[in-house]
This record gives sequence, C-alpha cells and structure tokens, in this order.
Amino acid sequence: MGRWKDKYVIGITGNIATGKSLVRNMLQHLGAYTIDADGLAHQVMAPNAPAYRPVIEWFGKWIVSPDGRIDRGRLGAVAFSHPEALKQLEGITHPVISRAIDTLISRAPQKVIVVEAIKLLEGQLGSGVDAIWVVDAPLEVQLQRLMKTRGLSESEARKRIAIQNPQVDKLRAASVVIKNAGTPNETWAQVQAAWAKMNSAAPGTPAPKRTTDTMRTVTDQEIGEVAIRRPRREDMSRIAAFINKTKNTRLTDADIMLSFSETSYLVAESKHNIIGAISFVVENLITQSREMILPPGIPVAPVLG
Repeated sequence: MGRWKDKYVIGITGNIATGKSLVRNMLQHLGAYTIDADGLAHQVMAPNAPAYRPVIEWFGKWIVSPDGRIDRGRLGAVAFSHPEALKQLEGITHPVISRAIDTLISRAPQKVIVVEAIKLLEGQLGSGVDAIWVVDAPLEVQLQRLMKTRGLSESEARKRIAIQNPQVDKLRAASVVIKNAGTPNETWAQVQAAWAKMNSAAPGTPAPKRTTDTMRTVTDQEIGEVAIRRPRREDMSRIAAFINKTKNTRLTDADIMLSFSETSYLVAESKHNIIGAISFVVENLITQSREMILPPGIPVAPVLG
C-alpha cells in the first residue's frame, strides 16, 4: 500500500535515455494521470519559482541567460560533470519537487497515477509508490539516443550516463521491467501486458476507464454521429494514413507510436472512419493542445462538441 490514500501510484524510473517518457505517455493513453518529475524540476527553477534564487546563489549568475531564465545547458554542464554539484542541485530542487508531486497527486481526478522520476529510488518517493516500473535499454542504445536527440558527443553522453546511479540497482527494485531497445510497437505491447496484469492481480485497484470507451458523442447532420476517443494500438496505422492524406506527409505507424514520448492523441470517428485528430500534451495538471488535424470540408463543431 502506497502513501497516497485512494490512489494507486506507479513510479517509473530508469537511467537517462532509456525511454521513460515514452512509457509514461503510453500509460497516459491507457488512462492514467501522469506526472513528469523532471519537468517539474525545470518549473521550480523558473523565474520567481521556489528554487530559482537558491540555484543561482549556489552556482553563480553566469548560469542566467539574458532573458533572466536559468540556462539549462550551462547548469547541466556543471552539474553533470561534478557529482558534488549535482548533489547540491538535487538538494535544492528535490524537496520542492516532492511537495509539488504531493499536491498534484491529491488533486488528480484519476485513481491511477504515474510519476516519472530518474531519482525515484534515491529519495522518499520510491518508498511511497505502489509499484516500481523500470525502463531498460542497452548502453549502446542510450549513447545513440543522447547523441541523436540531445546533440551530445560520445564522450559527453558517456559522462552523463556514468554519473548516474547504476541501472542494475533500479532493476533489482523493479516490480515491472520494460525493455525499450526495439520498436515502439514492441514497447507498447509490454506496457499493455503489464497494465492488464496489474489490474487483474489487484482487482481492488481503482483503475481508470478503458481506452476503448467512447469519451463523448455529438451529432451533426452533415457527417452523422462523431465519437471522440483515445486511440488503440490497432489505430496507429490508421492515424498515420489519415495524417498523411490530410497533410501530405509520409508517417508510419511506428512514427505515431514513437511520438507518444512527447504527444498524446484523441481521434474523432464517424461511420468507422477517422475524420479528425487532436495532438496534445499534459504536464502536471496542465493540458495544452498542439495541433488539430481536420481535412477540408469537415466542420469543426461536431469534432469539438
């Protein structure tokens, strides 16, 4: 039993570039409410936020960019090169992040909560969750991801990985291990299987609605009944085909699945055809729409309801 009453909290961890955010967003598609602790770390260091001045006082004004924000590149260059500096940074930010997580969990409408935190096991958060999911990937995959997505050199990438606590310690503590070295579809299959097993093993767990449920329905004389719902695994190729036709792109179902690491989708269906898609992100109780995709001639009102 975790420390949050009437909630079932899954803690996701794993070392850098293993794919934690991808798994977190997949669980969001399954209906969980998700919290990005690393994202909170950036928010608590924003101007006027609780950790802003303490971080500057410790590391110096040279980490402040011309617009007054803390330059994450400069701060990271120091923190990830010197263990003592990283420890000091975490000492400033982690208590603030912990309080924010408590608030978000208590306010979340869903019963199943997912918290992604690279340092889940190093603090009190790990002992308070109901299950620990560890995302794992080989060193070579981590290096390639860091070099490709963050523009790091191989030596910089190795330094980022080496400064973290051993992945093997996380694996020993895991309730569930998700192997994320293959395709997004392979990872998605593991996540779905672990989710189903969790619900069957703990029938008393307050699980959210299944993603196959229709969220709401509206009617329009021109296009008939419209159902708005979260996509299922078998929808990925249909979503890719819809976006390709509407925007003249060349996406594959793997591209859509991979985008789960950053984006969530809702699809609008009429007469078994996808007629619209909305991409959005949810970060710590804030939902932000990124794009609404509608073909020419499709009225907006039935889709938005």
